[in-house]
Amino acid sequence: MSEKKTSFTLQIKKELAGQSTAEACCLQSECAGMLLFARRFEAEGMEFCSESEAAAQRLLSLLRRCFGIKTEEKTVNAGRHVLHTVGLQGGESQSVYTALGYEPGQVSLRVLMSLFQCERCAASFLRGAFLACGAAAEPEKGSRVEFVTRRSGLARDLMYLLESETGMAARLSTRAGKQVVYIKNGQQAEELLALMGAGVSSMELMGGKILRGVRNEANRIYNCDSANTKKVVGAATRHREAILSIKKTKGLAWLTPELRELAVLRLENPELSLTQLGQLTDPPMTKSGVAHRLARLVEIADSVKGL
Repeated sequence: MSEKKTSFTLQIKKELAGQSTAEACCLQSECAGMLLFARRFEAEGMEFCSESEAAAQRLLSLLRRCFGIKTEEKTVNAGRHVLHTVGLQGGESQSVYTALGYEPGQVSLRVLMSLFQCERCAASFLRGAFLACGAAAEPEKGSRVEFVTRRSGLARDLMYLLESETGMAARLSTRAGKQVVYIKNGQQAEELLALMGAGVSSMELMGGKILRGVRNEANRIYNCDSANTKKVVGAATRHREAILSIKKTKGLAWLTPELRELAVLRLENPELSLTQLGQLTDPPMTKSGVAHRLARLVEIADSVKGL
């Protein structure tokens, strides 16, 4: 049995989770991104849940390095998927909550500018947010990177952060009651992945875009050729019917030598294009010349029918 292919989203998260960050401020920004966009983030308790084991392990490492908290990952079978969860309760949860700048009982969570101490903190925060709630379309299907959250305030703050720190124009939509912040521009999606630390996945997304372009061009050429072929066959059929009508009613000998020559060539070569027919006449004719004489044959056939 073949091994199930890892989704592009899980591939990205595995790559992001393997990034090495030395600066304490960037580590804390990344941890904040993961917790703010986790399933639950309150002073009384926190819960992170993901299909990505690498993301869960990354959060365990960040909690240990940033706050000295040691906890464990738990796994939950959810139908066809296995979910990896990390949770905090009581004093540990409250200490992390306040250390990141939030006050117990705060109703509306927002992205605090105090989380960004250096020029690399924003990229670290975005990496954490993607590890928590990010997703990406498969490269062969499209260039789309998105963040999904239940909190509208966080969604708006994330849009502002993307525009102010990276210049990327994110869009906002609603799906199943959740806020979806997404980037669909191919180049910007590639740049975002690279900024967060997923350089390999960024190149794969670029490769998918190139492959889609090649396929689209091949389809365009095929459709164009198919349409042209149908056009040629349709025209040849009309010409043949007209010539056969003249042959039946008047006989081809009744035609002028020039028209008779082309009539015989068309009957003998129904698959040839006008240009190819013109090369068989004596002397050779241009495509427009052949078209004019065939049109004349159709007119004659119509007039003969009317007699």
